[in-house]
Amino acid sequence: MKFRKRGGRTLVALISAMLLVYAFAGGVAAEHDEAGPAVTPTPGTFPGGPPACPDGEGIRFGDDAEDDAPLTDGASAGGVTIELNATETTVDFSTDGTVLVAHVYVKGGIANAQNHYNYIDSAIDSVAHDDGLATPTGQQISHIDFCLVDAPDPTPVPTDEPTAPPTDDPTPAPTDEPTAPPTDDPSPDPTDEPTAPPTNDPTPAPTNEPTAPPTDDPSPDPTDDPSPAPTDEPKPALTPPPTSAAPVTGASQPSMTLVLLLVGMSAAAWLLLRPVSLTPVRERIDRDGR
Repeated sequence: MKFRKRGGRTLVALISAMLLVYAFAGGVAAEHDEAGPAVTPTPGTFPGGPPACPDGEGIRFGDDAEDDAPLTDGASAGGVTIELNATETTVDFSTDGTVLVAHVYVKGGIANAQNHYNYIDSAIDSVAHDDGLATPTGQQISHIDFCLVDAPDPTPVPTDEPTAPPTDDPTPAPTDEPTAPPTDDPSPDPTDEPTAPPTNDPTPAPTNEPTAPPTDDPSPDPTDDPSPAPTDEPKPALTPPPTSAAPVTGASQPSMTLVLLLVGMSAAAWLLLRPVSLTPVRERIDRDGR
């Protein structure tokens, strides 16, 4: 920070002596409007360098290029906006709600004099607005340092009435009688007799006789006559079925024919020369003659 010199060494010494007298007398009251500063300032000497904040983060409004904002009416920085009076001897400030002010240092005049407004060590802790802040000598302000802290989260504003006002009568109102009053008699009463009384006779009684008594006679007696007696006459000879012989070709066909012819002639001779019994014929003739 660069400081402007207002006069020679003699003038500086004279002003410094006057400031000491003011400091021991209790300081100079800041010019203010109806509200005024929230706390009484403490005069002191600017130590030089950037903002020296015991609490929070510091920002500066001044005329130097490295300052955070220019020292002009309506300037803003770090969530703080300042308003200067026409002579730039008093300042008002307000925050945007995201930060609060813990300390303010207002510097002006000669000999690096400044007023320290300490909010955090007071009953109000920190503020979002104040007005009428000034330098110790009431001279024109050269720069202002603010020490900022984070603002707490807003607390919901309570409403006078609840969203759903309570009703005088509960829903539903209790009744004196139960919904289903108990009865004195149980239902149903027990009976002394069983539903189906038992009987003395079993069902059904067994019988001494079998269902189908056996008989002494056996099944039909076998007969003494045998089946028809065999006759002495022979049955007709069975002719063997023709066999499917493979076709004979060439010189073997006459030999096969001759063999078949000889077999046929032998069978005919056997039938003609076979002796025939005449006894059955004679017995029938005798019976018929009688």
